[in-house]
Amino acid sequence: MDKNGLVQKAKLAEEAERYDDMAACMKSVIEPGAELSNEERNLLSVAYKNVVGAHRSSWRVVSSIEQKTEGAEKKQRMAREHREKIETELRDVCNDPAFNFDPLFYLSDAQDYLPLLAFCLVTNHSYLVAMY
Repeated sequence: MDKNGLVQKAKLAEEAERYDDMAACMKSVIEPGAELSNEERNLLSVAYKNVVGAHRSSWRVVSSIEQKTEGAEKKQRMAREHREKIETELRDVCNDPAFNFDPLFYLSDAQDYLPLLAFCLVTNHSYLVAMY
C-alpha cells in the first residue's frame, strides 16, 4: 500500500478507535531520511498517545487489583503476572523507534507527553503506584 493509502487507513482506524492499527499504519508511513508532514506527525502522535494511554489505564487497574488481593496468593500472582505483561508491552511500545521518531515534536506539548514519557521511563513499581 502506498503512503497515501496508509494515511487514509490510519484515519479510518482513528475513527474506529483502533489505535494499535493506527500506529501500525503510521509506522509503515515512516521512511528513513524522509520528513513527515504535519498531518502525518499528528496521526502518529495520536496513535501512540492512545496506545500508551490504554496501557497506562490497564496498568493502574491491574495494580489496584494486585494490591487489593493481598492474602489471596493465587489471585495476587495472576494480577502480578498480568501487570508484568502490561509493563513489558508498554516498554516495547515506548522503545519503538516510531515512538521516538521526532522527540521535539512530542515534547512540544509537554503537558501531554511528559507524564507519558515518564511512565515509559520509570519501571520501579512502588514509584509508579505513588505517582498514579
